[in-house]
Amino acid sequence: MEKKMYGKENFETKKDYCAVLEQKLEKFLGISAEKFKQEIVHRAIRMSNRSISVLVKISRKKIWDVSVHLIGASDGQIGQDRFLYEFSAISPFDILDFESVRYDDDYNYYYDIETGEIYGDIDEFLDNAENYVLSEFYSPFEQEWREFLKEFNEWVS
Repeated sequence: MEKKMYGKENFETKKDYCAVLEQKLEKFLGISAEKFKQEIVHRAIRMSNRSISVLVKISRKKIWDVSVHLIGASDGQIGQDRFLYEFSAISPFDILDFESVRYDDDYNYYYDIETGEIYGDIDEFLDNAENYVLSEFYSPFEQEWREFLKEFNEWVS
């Protein structure tokens, strides 16, 4: 297989390139990339307001924060000493496998009108959607994740 340019190095796939960037992230933050990703997705999938994003802040002192943030708002702290990245909110109803899920007011549960699958309460439904996104089946988030890794790598280098 021919290697392609990703970043400044040759890798066989984008997945290989992302794995290297995730290792850099893990080394810098002292947390697994998967756990960090879970934190972001957990907050992103529970946002129903499209004017809200999930803001990741990372400082050169290796202190990080993942928080809910009004899109475009600033805390006034700008500079090279920290890295900021906004992830979009994720509506579970925008995920292909969950487009046909509805809420039943009479029985207080979420169910899929096409498959009949019952998700139970809101937390169970959102947990299922979160697991779907984390399994790399939701390309809008995966694209943002790759862009985040690329920009983080440029900042930390």
